[in-house]
Amino acid sequence: MRQSSSRPLRFPRATDFRRDSLRTTLWFVPAIELLLAAGLFAVTYSIDKAAAHGDVTLPSWVVAGSADAARQILTALAAAVITVVGLVFSITIVALTLASTQFGPRMLRSFIRDRGTQVTLGTFVATFFFAVLTLGAVAHGDHGQFVPHLSITVALALVLVDLGVLVFFIHHMASSIQLPQVIAGIAGDLSRAIDTEVASTRGCCTGPGTSWSRACRSRASGRRKRHRRWRAGSRGHTSREPIARWRRTSRSRSTSSWRSPFGPCRRPSTTRSLR
Repeated sequence: MRQSSSRPLRFPRATDFRRDSLRTTLWFVPAIELLLAAGLFAVTYSIDKAAAHGDVTLPSWVVAGSADAARQILTALAAAVITVVGLVFSITIVALTLASTQFGPRMLRSFIRDRGTQVTLGTFVATFFFAVLTLGAVAHGDHGQFVPHLSITVALALVLVDLGVLVFFIHHMASSIQLPQVIAGIAGDLSRAIDTEVASTRGCCTGPGTSWSRACRSRASGRRKRHRRWRAGSRGHTSREPIARWRRTSRSRSTSSWRSPFGPCRRPSTTRSLR
C-alpha cells in the first residue's frame, strides 16, 4: 500500500524578499544608470583627450566651439533637465495622491514599483550627472583650453533621449491611473499571490518559476500512466483475474470517498436527509 509522503511547506526565500525590497525603491535603477553614465563619460573623455593630443580625429558632426560656449551649453542642459524632472515628478505625485483617494493608497506603491517610473527617473538623473561631469572637464590650462567636444555631443544626444522618455512617461502615467488599468493590476497581483500560496501549501512546486498547475498535472498524469500499466498487466500478471478483482473491489467502495490526482480528498455528500 502506497504511503503518502508529507512535504514541507515552501516559504519565501531571503533572496525573494530582497528582490521585492529592491523593486519597491526609487534609487536602485537610477543608481545603475548613474554608473553607466560614469562609464560612458570615462570612454568619451578618453577619446577627447586622445583627440586633443592629435592621436584621434573626431568626425565632422561633433559639436565644436570654445570653452565658454561649452560651459553655457552644459549649464543650460543640466539646469533644464533637473528642473523638468523635479516639476514632472511633483505633478505626478500630486495626481497620484488625488487618485489614491478614490482607488486606495495602493496607487502610490504601484507608482514606486513601476519599471517605467524608475527608468524615467534614472534616465533624467544620469543625463544630469553626465552633463555635470562634462562641465567639470572643460578647463583652461597653460597649454591652452581643453573642450571635450565628443562628450558635449553625447550630452546633447542624451537630452533628445530624455524628451522621448518624458513623452513615454506622461502617456504611461495617464494610462495607469485609469480604472480599467487599476483593476487589471489588482487582478494580476491577486492571481500571482494565489498561485504562490497554493504552490507553497500543496508542495507541488518543484522550483522557482514553476507553475503549480503544470507540476500537479504532471503528477496526476504519472499516476494515470502507472494505473494503465497495472491494468494492462505490465507488472507480470498474465491473467485477467487481478483486473476483475480490482473492478469488484472498486465497485464495492463507498462513493463518498475518492482520491483526487492532487492528493486525498473528501467528496461532499450529495444526498441529504429529508427529515
